[in-house]
Amino acid sequence: MKTYLKALCLLMVGIALIFGSCSKKKTTEPTPTTDTQKPTVSITAPTYEAVYVTNQETVNLSGNASDNIGVTSVTWANVSKATSGSCIGTTNWSVSGITLQGEDNLIVVTAYDAANNAGKDSITVTYNQYLSFTTDPTADPSGVIVGQSTDIIIRVGIAPNPNLLEDSVRLLKVNSQGQVIDSLNSLYDDGNLSHGDDIAGDGVFSTKQNFYESSEGTTRLRIMAMTQETQGNIVAYTSVFTLPVISGISDETFNANLMVQDEGSNKFDSLKSAVGEAQAKIQTLTWVKGQSGVSSADTTEQGDAIKIEYDSGIKGVILLYPDSTKGGSSSARSRQGVPQVPPSKQTRGTLDPTKVRLAYSQANEDTIGSTSVLVYDAFYQQFPEEGDEVCSLFVKSKCPKFTVTHLKDAECTVEKVKTFAQYGTIYISTHGGVTDGQVKFLTGEIATQAGKDKYIVELVLDEMGLATVKGKSYFSIFPFFITLETGAYPKSIVFNSSCYSANNQTMSDAFKNEGVLTYFGFSLSVGGTFSRTSGTGMFDKMINQQKKTGEAFTAGQTDPFAPHAEFKMYGSANARYVSDFVNGDFETGSLQGWTKEGDGRVISQLVFIDPTQGSFMGIISTGLGYTLQSGSISQGCCIPAGKTTLTFKYDFLSEEFKKYCGTAYQDYFEITIDSGGGETVLFYKNIDDLCGEVTQATGIHFDQEPPDPEDPNEKEDGVWRTGWTTESIDISSYAGKSVILIFKCGDIGDSIFDTAVLLDEIKFQ
Repeated sequence: MKTYLKALCLLMVGIALIFGSCSKKKTTEPTPTTDTQKPTVSITAPTYEAVYVTNQETVNLSGNASDNIGVTSVTWANVSKATSGSCIGTTNWSVSGITLQGEDNLIVVTAYDAANNAGKDSITVTYNQYLSFTTDPTADPSGVIVGQSTDIIIRVGIAPNPNLLEDSVRLLKVNSQGQVIDSLNSLYDDGNLSHGDDIAGDGVFSTKQNFYESSEGTTRLRIMAMTQETQGNIVAYTSVFTLPVISGISDETFNANLMVQDEGSNKFDSLKSAVGEAQAKIQTLTWVKGQSGVSSADTTEQGDAIKIEYDSGIKGVILLYPDSTKGGSSSARSRQGVPQVPPSKQTRGTLDPTKVRLAYSQANEDTIGSTSVLVYDAFYQQFPEEGDEVCSLFVKSKCPKFTVTHLKDAECTVEKVKTFAQYGTIYISTHGGVTDGQVKFLTGEIATQAGKDKYIVELVLDEMGLATVKGKSYFSIFPFFITLETGAYPKSIVFNSSCYSANNQTMSDAFKNEGVLTYFGFSLSVGGTFSRTSGTGMFDKMINQQKKTGEAFTAGQTDPFAPHAEFKMYGSANARYVSDFVNGDFETGSLQGWTKEGDGRVISQLVFIDPTQGSFMGIISTGLGYTLQSGSISQGCCIPAGKTTLTFKYDFLSEEFKKYCGTAYQDYFEITIDSGGGETVLFYKNIDDLCGEVTQATGIHFDQEPPDPEDPNEKEDGVWRTGWTTESIDISSYAGKSVILIFKCGDIGDSIFDTAVLLDEIKFQ
C-alpha cells in the first residue's frame, strides 16, 4: 500500500511539473496579434482643399502619410479617367504628371501598410480646358451675419472667349467635397447695378445674391461657366470660396470695447507721468485684462502697444508710441414722369473679347500705369509737413504732370482705402503697427457705432480692427482688407510711412498680389522726420531725375534715433514714371495710361457705331443709366517740342437732342489742359452748339424711352448723334511742357437724359 501511494504521489508531482513547465513556457512566448489600424494619408499640394482648379492638362500631387507600424506604399488613381499608378515615397510622397480629362477629375490617393490596411484621401481637380478665369471669385461683403438678410455682390473675371455662353455663368452652392447642392443666381457683365455689375463688357461678371443663415458656420460657393465647343457644351469651374456666417455685435458690446480702448489709452498717458513709462505699461495692461469682454490682452512683441482680443471677435490695439513717432451732384430734375427704358434694354456699348489688344506702347512691365497720386494723410494735424512736402513734389513736377489728391485727417476713411486701386501712387502717412505677425495701419476715421454697423463683417473677419491713439479709437486696416476690398492696381507703387509698415511682408505682399509693383515701408517704430525725408528724398529722385525705384532707393538707411527703423523696399527695382502720351487710340483694349472718373471706358462697338480705326474706342458719358456720376478721362504727359496741334475724333450722342435744344438742359463735351496754373478750356460743345448737325441714332437707347413712330409729337425723342467728327486744336503754347489733358462729359440742368461722347485717334502732331 505504501508503495502504491508513493508511486501515485510521484506521478502527480511529475504531472504537476510537466504542466507547470508548459504553463510557464506559454506565458513567456509572445501572443500573435492582428494589425487592423489603417494608415492616414493627406494631400497637401497643390492645396489642402478638396477642390483644385487648373488650366493645365496635368497635375502634380504631394503629401504625407503615417501608420502605427509603418507605411509600405502609396498609390494614386484618377477615378474619372480610369488611370492609376504608384507615388514616390511613403511618409512623404509625391507624384508628377497625372493626366486630366476635361472638367472634374476625382483623384484618390491610398496609403498601405504591411497588413494591406488602406487609408485614403481624395481631391477633385477641375481642368478648365477651354475657358480661363482671370480672377478668383470675390464677395462683398465677405461674410454673412446670423439672422440678417444680406445682399452679397459676387464677382469673377473671365478671359475673353468667343465661345462663352454668357447665360451659363452661374453661382453654385456646394458641400465640403465641392459637390453642387444648389444653383443660385446668374452672373452678368451688363453694367446693371441691380446685378452688382459696374461696367458692361469689361470681362468681370457679377451678381447680387441674397443670403439668410440661422446659425454660424460656412457657406461654400463656386462659379461655373460653359463654352460651346465642337464636341458640345463644356463646363468650367472656379475654385471653391467660402462665406463665413458669423454672429453680430450688439451696440452695447461694441461701445464697451471702445470704452476699454479709449480709457486704456488715457490711463497710460496719465500713469506715465506719475510712475514712469515701464510701470504705466504694466498697470495699464493689468487694468485692460480685468475689463469685462476682454478675451486676452498682452503687450506686442515690440513692447510699444497693447494688443487686445475681445469676446466679440474684434481685435484692438492701444498704441503707446512717443508723440514724435508714427505709429459733383446735379440739381433736382424738373422733367418728371418720363418713361424709362428697362436697364436690360439700355445701350452701354460692348467690348468684344475676340478683338486683338496691342501691347501698351512706350511701356514695359515696370512702368507705373497711372499719373494719379493719392496722399492718404490720416494724421495730418500731427505730421503736417510730410504730406504737404510730398504733394508739392508731385504738383511741381514738370514731366510727367500728376493729378494729386490730398486727403487729410477725417477724410481718410475706410471707404477711401477701397479706392486705392484708382491711383498709380499711394502715399500713406499715418500711425501703424504689427500684432500677431500682421502689419496694420490706421485710417483717420473715428470708430463709431454707425461704422461698426457698416463694417461688422470686416471687423469680425480680421480685415479691420480698432487702434487707439491719445484716447481716440480709429478703424485700422489689416492686409486681408487690401486683398479682398481694394481691387486690381494699375502697376502702382505704395509708400507706407507708418511704424512697422515693413516689419514683415504681410502688408507688402497683400498690395503686390493685387498689382502693386513696389512697396516701401519701415521695419520698426519710425520718427516723423526720418519717414518724411525718406519719402521726399526718394520721390524727388523718381520725379525730377527720372530714377527707377531701385535707383531712387538706398538700402540700409536707418532712423538715427532708437529703435533705428530701417527704410525698406519690396518688389520691383525697375518701376518708373513715364512722360510720353500713350494709348490715345485705345488699342490696348483698356484705359491703360489714363485716369478715369465716373463713366469712362473702352468699348469696341456701340450698336452700329464702330471705332474710326482699329478695334477699340473710348467712351465718356453722363451715366448711361447705371451711374449718375458723369465721366472723364485724363492723362498727364509731356508734349514734345515741335508738336503744335492736338487732333482727335469724337461722336456726340445725346437724348437732349432735339427736344431740349434752346432750353436750360445743355449737356456738354469739354477738353481742358492744365500745365500747372489751373485748367484751361481747349474745346467745348454743348447741345445748342450741335443741334443743327445731328441725325437720329435709330436703335440706340439710353435710359429714356425712344420715340413712338406712330406719334408725331414724339418724333424728336430718342438718341441723336453728330457722327464721327475730326477736330484740330492749336496747342503750340504748350509744346515742350508738362500738362494734364482732360476729356469730360457732363450734365447741365439735371441728370435724367443721358449723353455720351465716343473718342478715338487722340494724338499730338
